[in-house]
Amino acid sequence: MKRLLFPFLCFCVSLSTFFVVAHSKGVSECTHHVSSSFFPYIPFLNEFLSFEDVKESLNPGDVVCFESGEYSSVHLKGVNGTKLKPIVLKSITEREAHIELSDFKGTGIGIRESSFVVIEGFMISGGLYGIRSVDSHDLFIRNNWIESVGQEGILLTVDRCRSSSENYLIAKNKILSTGRKNSQYGEGIYVGSGKESNCGVKNVAIEGNSISHTTNEAIDIKYNVSDVLIKNNDISDVDLAFNGVITLSTSDFPKVDGRYQVISNRISNFSNRNGYKAVAVAVGNGSALISGNVVINKDGLFVKYYKSLLSNSFDRVVIESNSLSGGITYSNICC
Repeated sequence: MKRLLFPFLCFCVSLSTFFVVAHSKGVSECTHHVSSSFFPYIPFLNEFLSFEDVKESLNPGDVVCFESGEYSSVHLKGVNGTKLKPIVLKSITEREAHIELSDFKGTGIGIRESSFVVIEGFMISGGLYGIRSVDSHDLFIRNNWIESVGQEGILLTVDRCRSSSENYLIAKNKILSTGRKNSQYGEGIYVGSGKESNCGVKNVAIEGNSISHTTNEAIDIKYNVSDVLIKNNDISDVDLAFNGVITLSTSDFPKVDGRYQVISNRISNFSNRNGYKAVAVAVGNGSALISGNVVINKDGLFVKYYKSLLSNSFDRVVIESNSLSGGITYSNICC
């Protein structure tokens, strides 16, 4: 049996690699205003624009401000800002631009083959996915409220290998009541691909989110994702089918050096509906630092090591300064 505590090779996700919008632009700086009004835009007669009216003409630095109201799906394809001039889509008043779908079909906000985009302040409900990104990079998803969706709340995935699939910041979102249609796919935040692929994803920061009432992992990091920071998230009321509340690459596909940091999260009230021990953090790949987390539950495991961790060279795992209470057992392997 390999010993699973190793001298830890320090790593960090450098947020400087992300594009940073230090301060949200004010409403007065909106370059486009869009409305949920059903009246068509007629120059000089009314000022109601829909997102469809403006999306083909977006340029780096544009800020699209959504008035209060109910909207159908918003989709971006081939929309590219720059590091210094991202394209921003935002609700003028937080959560009052409501993207409401029905029957757990469709995607609230879909992003494909796009980059340097900020999504901020929306309320999203009723679709299959809340926010879904495919083959995109340099995305900043913050301060959104996503609830009552058929599968994942936020899904970042790769269909085709590209030169860049990196730099994602998911911060201060509230995600609740996922998996209403397909409970097995009810992850709060899902990053990567569950299929064997050579496509890699790197530089992912998941910070300060509130995630609750999911029907599978709150945060699921797949095998082809590396350089991941999971920090200061508040996670509760998770009903697992398998794996852990936070899952780090438990598949048997070939691994990358994950370089994961799971730091200062609060995890409480989780269970496994299939009769397995409930797990807070499932580790199938390294390198990993798990530090400063607070875990409260009546039973279950804090950390579960998967066999895939024992069969690859990226097996450096450091666990330190965590607080456990209730009936939590430390791990499934004595170190």
